[in-house]
Formats: sequence, C-alpha cells, structure tokens
Amino acid sequence: MLISSSDMISYISTAEQNLCLISLDFAGLSTDVNDLHSFISKHEKLKMIIVDNLPSDHKYHVFQREIVLDNLSSLFPFDCRSKPIQRSKIV
Repeated sequence: MLISSSDMISYISTAEQNLCLISLDFAGLSTDVNDLHSFISKHEKLKMIIVDNLPSDHKYHVFQREIVLDNLSSLFPFDCRSKPIQRSKIV
C-alpha cells in the first residue's frame, strides 16, 4: 500500500504509541535541518529516526529524539544537498 507524505504526517500526528520513522536516505526525508528539528519536536510520539544507507554505503544511522532535541547539529547529515550544478550558460 502506497501512502502520501500527508498521510504519513497525519498518522504520526495522531499516533498513540511511540514511533520509529525509517528513511532510505537523508534527502528522502528532508534536507532542511531546522524544519526536521521542528517536526521532531512537534511530534512527541516520534522517538527515533533511522536512515538506512545499507545498500549504498553499508551503514545505517540512528537519531534518537532526546539527542536531536538537545543538539541540533546531530541532524547535519540531513543537510546533504548542495546547489544544483550549472550545466549550460545562456550566451
């Protein structure tokens, strides 16, 4: 079953039990560290985020709610997109 991002946010917002959110890469969840920090602080039942990079770099990354809320810099791996590369120039 495929769900949209808004369905996922609704589910997280109304959850009665603790949740762990799993993403397949950092950019797949968010590239805005402040926005992600705000999202985590707003949703108290979201206790952990796991980023599964096993297929690409043989690692996974765990972000626990308490650590993230106390230390914004723990989310810096999500700040992983640079500006687009300019491929051509208008003459």
